[in-house]
Amino acid sequence: MANLFAAAIVKFGHTNDKLVLASDAMVDAAMDKFVVSFDFEGMINDFLDGINLDGLKDTTTSVRETTSEGLRRASEFVEPDAEEA
Repeated sequence: MANLFAAAIVKFGHTNDKLVLASDAMVDAAMDKFVVSFDFEGMINDFLDGINLDGLKDTTTSVRETTSEGLRRASEFVEPDAEEA
């Protein structure tokens, strides 16, 4: 309804500042009411529930282990054991 009113103002009353202001307010109020009606938390939860993260968890664990091993080897290279020095 607000968009219809705004379109009429653009077509027939665009020179009247008060009508333009009123139509902008109507569109803003309608948009606020529309956005508030969304259940964003529910939408995000539904989206995340449909994603299987098991493969990502396995990959992350593998990368973390590889990184740890690489850091351990690098530290031995930078600071060799006292026996080797």
